[in-house]
Amino acid sequence: MRLFVLIASIVLLVLSAADQANAQSSAAESLCDSQASKPTDHQPPEGISKPLPSYPARALSDWSEGWAEFDLTVATDGTTKDIVVRDYVGATGFVEAAMHSLKDWRYRPAMRNGVPVEAYGMSVDVTFIFEDTGAGARESNNMTFRRRFERARDLIKSGDPAAAAKLMGSAFNDRLDLYEEAMGSYLLALALGTADATNWPRALVHARHAVINNGAYLDPSVKPGAMDLDVLLEAQNGNYREAFCTYRRERTAGTQLSPQTMQLGEKIAALLSGREPLVIPGEVFADDRPRMRTEWVHPVLRHKFSFSAIKGALKSLHLQCTATTLDAPIDEETQWTVPPDAGYCTLFVYGDPRTTFQLIEEE
Repeated sequence: MRLFVLIASIVLLVLSAADQANAQSSAAESLCDSQASKPTDHQPPEGISKPLPSYPARALSDWSEGWAEFDLTVATDGTTKDIVVRDYVGATGFVEAAMHSLKDWRYRPAMRNGVPVEAYGMSVDVTFIFEDTGAGARESNNMTFRRRFERARDLIKSGDPAAAAKLMGSAFNDRLDLYEEAMGSYLLALALGTADATNWPRALVHARHAVINNGAYLDPSVKPGAMDLDVLLEAQNGNYREAFCTYRRERTAGTQLSPQTMQLGEKIAALLSGREPLVIPGEVFADDRPRMRTEWVHPVLRHKFSFSAIKGALKSLHLQCTATTLDAPIDEETQWTVPPDAGYCTLFVYGDPRTTFQLIEEE
């Protein structure tokens, strides 16, 4: 579709500095291995007790489904703390039920050099789904959703993606199952991304929802297109690691990705395998859903980073690594260094909505 060509052409322009580099996939692929950046002599927490959440009563009555993703810290006594919702699909009741359950999870604590240590930024996702539906080819029984979906699809084909986005966005006011959530999210991401480049951060949110659990809830006929869209939007929003890791996973799985996505994946591999500084475009995104934060989130790819070309107001950063954390105000003069042997790190940037900037990452 036109969106794929449009975004791909812009992303390939952004990555043109890597044109002369040879794609060294093995070096880039190490970024997709959570164990590759594990601190020395560090043993991650091991789950002991993970009680299942209760299915929200209203969701049981209307047959709706959901999914939620969290970050949490495992304390030295094996309890969980600092539980933060990072994303979710469906009603907030699913978030509340999952969070209530996560508070009661227990682990054997992380160990480093034989001593219990806190493990920061552990990612956990919880899926609420009826056993008799499952994943794969499904069909919506919600006639209101089906009519909106078909109408929005026709509007995109006829060249009116803005109207399609408005119509499809209203579909999420209803209670949906995960098939409907995934299919609707894919179409909404496609409409938003095609309508206006300023919609790309919001389009990415919905593209990610379309492919939760590796696209398990999509109709198989649209999964390749949804993966194409997710890779392209991740790259356009500066999330090169996520773009490459999705490309690598789907290529390995035999998904029929588009030629543009294949080309983009190899260019990102070359870029990530090099040692030249990375210039990452960033924008603080205001997610208007309940419980979501106004922030920009980025997995750190190099050992040093700084900020430049700030347009708006950036306030502070939170660096969350496996073995340590750091909080600091943001300015354009400071260069921060990731502590040695910190493990996998994620950078959270806070500021006014729509503030744009460049993150400069160096070895």
